[in-house]
Amino acid sequence: MTDPKLRVRSSGHGGSGYKHPLTGAIVPGVTTVLKKLDKPGVLQWAVDNTSAYAVANIDSLLSRTEEQGFGFLRWYWKRDPLASDQDDIRNYSAGVLNDAANLGTLMHDWIAAEHDDLPYPDVSLAPEYFWQMVAQWDEWKSQHEIEPLLTETTLWSHQYGYAGTADGLWKIDGVPTMLDVKTSRNVWDEHFMQLSALGACEVALVEDGDKWVEIDIPAFSQYALLHIRPEDTTKHGEYMEPFCRLELVDMEEIPLHFESFLGLLAVSEAQNKVRKHRKK
Repeated sequence: MTDPKLRVRSSGHGGSGYKHPLTGAIVPGVTTVLKKLDKPGVLQWAVDNTSAYAVANIDSLLSRTEEQGFGFLRWYWKRDPLASDQDDIRNYSAGVLNDAANLGTLMHDWIAAEHDDLPYPDVSLAPEYFWQMVAQWDEWKSQHEIEPLLTETTLWSHQYGYAGTADGLWKIDGVPTMLDVKTSRNVWDEHFMQLSALGACEVALVEDGDKWVEIDIPAFSQYALLHIRPEDTTKHGEYMEPFCRLELVDMEEIPLHFESFLGLLAVSEAQNKVRKHRKK
């Protein structure tokens, strides 16, 4: 996604954060806090993709010594999107992860441009998969009434000391919905934690002419993921059609996911205090 205007690179919590335009306070971003969560699925995903590339390029791998082969499979250092990395196995898993992230960013920016005064992303080099996702999005939105209330807006929690960017707070078929766009293959609890944290914020920060103002967040009655995927295969190797669908979150789970998020925030704050102590 296009970087929110209030985002800063360092929050003191091991990642990016947000700077309040009126008070100057810097707090961690929701996604930075969620980095404290162990993600075994992402690790397995990287292993799977590296293994798949190694099998597909077995001759190239066997032409190296064991030490060279181990080095190629172990580390990813950099990836130049304009260069060919077909013979560099260490680029593969992180390269696929980077491509997936870029695809998600394009889709987020495309949707945001349709619902706010934002520029469309440069899609001149977008892969066919992206256009499959756009087609699914177009079909889905043609079947629903959408009224954007907020799109790509920074939400702030003064009470708990964090901030984040909401993909959308829209009325969907008349129902106000806190929405997050997801393009990942699977949906994880961290996605629900992210939504719960955004939903617990007290105010939104918006531009009014040449100044920033805090406004109340419009009331909403449900949380949902807008899940968009190109064609793919399941973990069992079966073909999966492209899709775009609204996946509602169990409202009874939201307080539990927020409790989990606050636990991660407490860990992040404690680690930040340790770092500050060691710098003394």
